[in-house]
Amino acid sequence: MVPTQQIGKFLKLMAHPPEGFQFVCFPLLILLTVILYAPQKNLGFVLDDHVVIEQNSWIKNPAWFPKIFTSGFFQSASLTNESHLNYYRPLVTLSFAVDYHLGGLNPIGFYRSNIIFHILNCLLALVFLYLLFQDLPLAGLTALLFCVLPGQEWSVRYITGRCDLLQTGLSLVSFIFYIFYIDKQKLRDLLLSLAAFGAALLTREAAVINLFYLFLIALYRARDFKKACALSLLFSIFPILLCLTRSLIFPMIGQTNSLLSNIAPGCFYFWNALPRMIYPHLDLSPLGLAGLISALIIWGFLFQKNFLLRGQQGFALLWLASGGFSFIAARKIAEHIGPVLSEHFLYLPSLGFALLLAATIQQLNSSLARRVFIYGMLLSFCLSVAVRGYFWQNEETLLRHVSALENQEGTASKQQIALRFQTDANAVQRLIAAAETKYERSLWEKRLGNIYHQQGKISQAIAALTLAAQINPLNVDSLNELGVIYLETGETQRGIAILEQSLKQNPRYADTYRLAGIAYYFQNDFPRAAALLKQSHALNPEQTETSRYLSLAQDKLKP
Repeated sequence: MVPTQQIGKFLKLMAHPPEGFQFVCFPLLILLTVILYAPQKNLGFVLDDHVVIEQNSWIKNPAWFPKIFTSGFFQSASLTNESHLNYYRPLVTLSFAVDYHLGGLNPIGFYRSNIIFHILNCLLALVFLYLLFQDLPLAGLTALLFCVLPGQEWSVRYITGRCDLLQTGLSLVSFIFYIFYIDKQKLRDLLLSLAAFGAALLTREAAVINLFYLFLIALYRARDFKKACALSLLFSIFPILLCLTRSLIFPMIGQTNSLLSNIAPGCFYFWNALPRMIYPHLDLSPLGLAGLISALIIWGFLFQKNFLLRGQQGFALLWLASGGFSFIAARKIAEHIGPVLSEHFLYLPSLGFALLLAATIQQLNSSLARRVFIYGMLLSFCLSVAVRGYFWQNEETLLRHVSALENQEGTASKQQIALRFQTDANAVQRLIAAAETKYERSLWEKRLGNIYHQQGKISQAIAALTLAAQINPLNVDSLNELGVIYLETGETQRGIAILEQSLKQNPRYADTYRLAGIAYYFQNDFPRAAALLKQSHALNPEQTETSRYLSLAQDKLKP
């Protein structure tokens, strides 16, 4: 049972905060988040959103909801993308299913849910830190800074960033009940904490770092090293079982290096990303980076003698350091998606960074100095978040903005620009020559064929698309476009044969059923057309062209 005395005391303090800290209130956190992250009118799906939401049939039909719990996060692309990662995040996918059935395939609805989750996380952070430190001004200022940190952009605005939002929210719930258990020793609180921890693992695998956070909380709260270790070991049972299960059902793909070989690069990647919590995309030289790390360490020792157990700065630094474990485990992924997009890894660790700032501000003797720092940071952060929101008006604008900020090749933004918006055939041919894997070469060949198709160079388009399908037979997008070209040029039977081949390669791809169904409709094979279009509609009810031709085919079948 939740200790009513602690909650009652907290609510009284919220109603009558200490003098000078009236900013500590729920309405301000909610209002700030809504204003800063108001959705753009033309906001659409970007990057992985297309796969995990737009093309994901499991979220569109309640009859297929059980598959959410038996499939990987990128399951809808599993037969076309051989380099995908088999993440297991059923609770995130389930939340997308709820959004879909509430508002259809409208990106604004999904995005508004992300805003709500960010608001809830800010409120949970406030409650958690108050329970931990029994200091409402500290908890309130930390939650406020956490709310407006510019580095939160890719967790809140990127719909697939919901993985980080849900992981953090469930983790904070686990931490809150964990504190209740340490204080009151009630079994129910321990079970609720365990349940929330397990749920967090089902939203993002990086929740395993909660073991370190739980250890820190127990060490800080109970002042008992052995007890902290024992509780951490108890909680470790859940991720061990999950990892064993996933190793059999959803093995990780693409992590070729050992964990040990990732330690040094992973730590460097994490520390290099820290400054972006304040001003994203800030690139420090090695000398500047060393100075930042030194300053943070000195910061922790400066105000508290007992660094490990009593100092809030020390607690915050250890929290940040624990967050670095996710970079060690996912270094190759972070390098692939690029330094800008990987900012979302910092969402939960950034709570420690906000705590570090808030605890330092509290040490200032002058109330005027505190106010100047607080309002100055809030204004600066809010302006940064608002300005960056401009680039989210559409996917191309966003990707080109990110690509301009990154000074390395092969990142996700550069790849997506080439795959979706590149119109220079010569540039794509250079990418083909530089491709390191057959999978990548197949993607670039497909894009080259698409460019030639748009330019009316049919023979060249056919050659490029055929080669793309030969290199990677699972690249059904190449087969589909190749089939469409043959249909357009009058080679109907050949086009239909290629689409049927594509269906065999991936029997879950709605676009293939749609194209094949329309082809059979114009061949007057209405039974086959209706069957294929019905399957396409079941996989993607949002496609209006499918609905129109399905209705026409069914009308033809009426006696």
